[in-house]
Amino acid sequence: MSKGRRKPHLRDVSREHPNEQEIDALYDTVHDSHPIVTAILGAALVEYELEYYLRHRLLNPRHGSLKERDEIWTDLTEENGPLGTLYRKILVGQTLRLYEAAVTHNLHIMRNIAMLSLTRKN
Repeated sequence: MSKGRRKPHLRDVSREHPNEQEIDALYDTVHDSHPIVTAILGAALVEYELEYYLRHRLLNPRHGSLKERDEIWTDLTEENGPLGTLYRKILVGQTLRLYEAAVTHNLHIMRNIAMLSLTRKN
């Protein structure tokens, strides 16, 4: 039992950013995996990159300390937050003109494929 530290939840772990070695391992896995695994991991990697660009566009040092920005980002990306789903992140990215309409279209295709892969029954 940890003293003074709360037990991490899956939500907390899923919001941790991978390090460079973990990213490399993910890319290697994506290239050598079953198509369903590739779709899910590929979507996760794209969402990670999209979050990176959204965060840097929406939050900068004038929004307070790093701790304050982390708290704001957590609120934005919580399940019920305005950026709580990949769909919403794609829309906000398009609104901020991070990419063109064709990229938005392709991101939605990728999102739909990943969602179908997650719900597929074998």
